[in-house]
Amino acid sequence: MFLKIIKIVFLFLVTVVINPVFAQEAHIYISGSETMKKMMIRLSEAYMKKNPTLIIDVKGGHSEKGLEDLKANRVDICATTKPPVTTIAEEMNSFYEEPLIKKVIATEALAVFVNKKNPVKQLTCEQLADIFSGKITNWKQLGGKNAPIKAYRMPDLSGTAQTFQAALMLNKKYAENLPIKNTSQEMVASVENDVYAIAYGKLNHATKNTFVLPLQDCDNVSLDKTFYEANPENINAKKYVFARELYLMTHKKTKPEVKAFLDWVLTPEAQSLISEMGFIPIKSK
Repeated sequence: MFLKIIKIVFLFLVTVVINPVFAQEAHIYISGSETMKKMMIRLSEAYMKKNPTLIIDVKGGHSEKGLEDLKANRVDICATTKPPVTTIAEEMNSFYEEPLIKKVIATEALAVFVNKKNPVKQLTCEQLADIFSGKITNWKQLGGKNAPIKAYRMPDLSGTAQTFQAALMLNKKYAENLPIKNTSQEMVASVENDVYAIAYGKLNHATKNTFVLPLQDCDNVSLDKTFYEANPENINAKKYVFARELYLMTHKKTKPEVKAFLDWVLTPEAQSLISEMGFIPIKSK
């Protein structure tokens, strides 16, 4: 009996030595922006290949969900996109007593789309705000054809919707009767199929049947009212204002494996993957 017990203990110790995953397996939990979900899954898969004893679990939803999860310690990292008028520091100070680590990992360019056949190719900040707030309802008021404007918006919790309102709506609220589309692809499809539609979404979802409007800086204190096209030069110079930085956030007192992952996300290897996903990497800013 004594020899049998020794044999069992020996086999257990051999299993632990031979199977390091059993002994060293660690987890990182991430939640937040639905926009960033696919990118975070791609980054996590690449990082886990380099670190086979690590498991990274990624969930989407929206930025606010990630912030709440981080606050409640349900996750280690929050992936978030926030409107440029809301500073992350101010929002986080309302949630936490301890400092946070905040890292900008990429920039996402957004766009306002009209149908390629629509003769209206330029809209001021005031005109855009009046369209989406319901004040302007006919393309004839903008020098176009006598046809009703079909404007589409995204849900309130969408980071894209919040960024649009913050950057281009001049503090005006969306009209209550605007049809809602849940994704950028749905927004663009609405414009592709309707000459009189207007919508916003991700720049990399533009198609041959859509036209990306050049935009002004709609900040009331800005003296530059030049219309800037959505190209990398203008985006990196922050002249094209309909863009947002993408953040990863964690507690300052976090696990070593979390800090290591955040550091890796800023390496050329990870930034190259970010670029492949259609985002603007930090290295090109």
